[in-house]
Amino acid sequence: MARVIGYSLLALSVIWAVMARGWAGEVVAAQALSKGTVLEPSMLVATANPKDLEPLLGQQLRRPIYEAKPVRLVDVKPVDLVTRQETVTVQFRRRGLVLTLPGRAMRSGGAGDPIPVMLDGRRQPITATVVAQNLVEIR
Repeated sequence: MARVIGYSLLALSVIWAVMARGWAGEVVAAQALSKGTVLEPSMLVATANPKDLEPLLGQQLRRPIYEAKPVRLVDVKPVDLVTRQETVTVQFRRRGLVLTLPGRAMRSGGAGDPIPVMLDGRRQPITATVVAQNLVEIR
């Protein structure tokens, strides 16, 4: 791939498209990105200040973003620690007593998100808070 002063032709075409549309000072996608993608520096181009990338890196996309389109903070969320229909460990803590049992997440969620969880032998889901990877807690 040809390079012009350290920039690939793709990066230059993205920067040109951004400037032509008047999106100065924004972060845009260097390629088409699908929903759920965890953002990395190679996937984004900062049109003005490279520090504009920092709040977006390591975040997960809420919706698909097309090449050369802006990526905003409302388009991202923290990475899901629990995935829908995945087996999770449910913890109940009270006064030094810790009970753990398996359950099934009914919705995806990140740290601190309340999600419905089905326990074995129950017909109604309970609400638990995501604490860590595949770990939820009843409060």
